[in-house]
Amino acid sequence: MADFFEKLMEDAKKAAAKVADRTLATANIAKAKAQETMDIVKIEIEMKKVQGNLDKEYQVLGQLIYQIEMGTMNQDDNIILAACKRITGCIEQLDELEAKKQAIKNGTAAEETEEAEVVEGEEAEELEVPAQEPEFEGYEEDEEGYPMMQFCPHCKAGNTPDAKVCVNCHKPL
Repeated sequence: MADFFEKLMEDAKKAAAKVADRTLATANIAKAKAQETMDIVKIEIEMKKVQGNLDKEYQVLGQLIYQIEMGTMNQDDNIILAACKRITGCIEQLDELEAKKQAIKNGTAAEETEEAEVVEGEEAEELEVPAQEPEFEGYEEDEEGYPMMQFCPHCKAGNTPDAKVCVNCHKPL
């Protein structure tokens, strides 16, 4: 009879250990999924910020083109090129963030993503870096490369430094 209870106790301990192992495994899976969701949300927030920047860059480019077409600003390819480069940078950031998001969704390990970034960095070092274009010297630029604006004394709208007419109220500057 004692053997029966010892065997029963041993089986109960084994069953309890299995339950504990499965519970731990389930908790680890839940933790990993929560971390995955949190990482995806962080990336999506970053993507929203970059998308906002991209929208602003398109607006700036549109305003530049409009002012050139309306004759209120002299055409300067360096300003337009700088705006296009900022747009391209935003698009590249969005592509990188989307790739990271997909890697997380596909269950690709973070280490694999980091290794890919290192490989990409090595490839970038091998490429020839084109000579930097001379900076546009006609206007002062702020830290983001935008030309400093002159503000309309009537409506306080920002205008390019060489604008002769306000883009908002159309009064002479």
